[in-house]
Amino acid sequence: MYPETEEEYNRFEEALKTKISFFEKSKNYVPFLEKLFTDLVVSLEGEDVKRLGATLNTVFHEKQRQQKEQDKKKKNKKKIVIKAERDNDFGDLAAASTGGYDDFFDDDFI
Repeated sequence: MYPETEEEYNRFEEALKTKISFFEKSKNYVPFLEKLFTDLVVSLEGEDVKRLGATLNTVFHEKQRQQKEQDKKKKNKKKIVIKAERDNDFGDLAAASTGGYDDFFDDDFI
């Protein structure tokens, strides 16, 4: 396939993407892409390489933003449970105010 028009390049891009992304679960996929990109851009002008780098950097920042949103959603899913049944928290205080407090040994405190 020797693409010349924009439409042919688009079809060529889809064919390459389909063929290459088939292997994305492989542990060698990322090193393969690093080498492939390096070999492909070595003959390009500096400005073109800079533009490609900026495109990859944009994709990186978008992935980072999506990850932060996912982490935030996971964090928000953990609800705080408040225990509402606490009958005897002030039981001793109530007993003291009604005269039920035993002060038999208070004289010997000091």
